[in-house]
Amino acid sequence: MRAITPFVLLLSLSGCGGGGLEGTYTGENAGSGERTGFLDSLTFKPGNKVDATFMGQTRPGSYVVDGNQVTITIGNDSSPEVLTIASDGCLEHGGLMGRYCRDEKSSAAVREAEKKAESLVGTYEGRHEEKSEQGLRLEFKGDQTVTISFIGPGAPPSESSPYTVTGEQVHVGPPSAPPAMVFTRDGDALIMTDGAKSVRFQKQ
Repeated sequence: MRAITPFVLLLSLSGCGGGGLEGTYTGENAGSGERTGFLDSLTFKPGNKVDATFMGQTRPGSYVVDGNQVTITIGNDSSPEVLTIASDGCLEHGGLMGRYCRDEKSSAAVREAEKKAESLVGTYEGRHEEKSEQGLRLEFKGDQTVTISFIGPGAPPSESSPYTVTGEQVHVGPPSAPPAMVFTRDGDALIMTDGAKSVRFQKQ
């Protein structure tokens, strides 16, 4: 197996995958502080997604589980990395990537964030002025994408974008770029501030 550089691993991690893991696995022994893995952590999320963190930088990717093996594909590389689920539940790689064990505290935080994301799923509509024929419709889906549609005559085609949930805020746009839109959750509604004016998007 060829060597992996941090640049390739963090900037090119992507692909398709299966499922079966959740939470954060760290590359450091919690008791001794000994470094056991090349990466800081691997966080497995719904939708066959995984976040790889190295030196404080996080990049999204995908994975597939087959039996006791976890395969992470890096970009268009034809040589994906394969980790083994050990008897103690940790993930082991015989080469550069090393060993990763589940961080229960971080995993609990991930599960809480997942619950908030699940409760967001649905369609929201907002208008700049009450009873206006023009507005915006947001359809949040369970795969962490949102379909954005304009309401009114001559509306352009709908667009799709990824979204992330952080606390009570919803960021629309790629995780690696500044968010295109930021909403604050308010019960069954989302609030977007546009200059001095706030627009309320009510769940339908």
